Amino acid sequence: MKGIDMYTQIQQLKALKYSQRSAAEVLGIHRDTVRRYWNMSIEDYEAEVAKIRKISMLDEFKTVILRP
Repeated sequence: MKGIDMYTQIQQLKALKYSQRSAAEVLGIHRDTVRRYWNMSIEDYEAEVAKIRKISMLDEFKTVILRP
């Protein structure tokens, strides 16, 4: 489970008054992962995802490389 699905499921369990530990057990993920997303707003999540995306040195040559 990754991405927005995981974030959404964590937020749903939080709304249902699950503890962080219980949410981690239900989702089968580590408590630290739940803790990271527990109090995060959707805007904060989107900013976090944008930070993670790495730009490759080859991105500027993508059109040349993928030319049919």
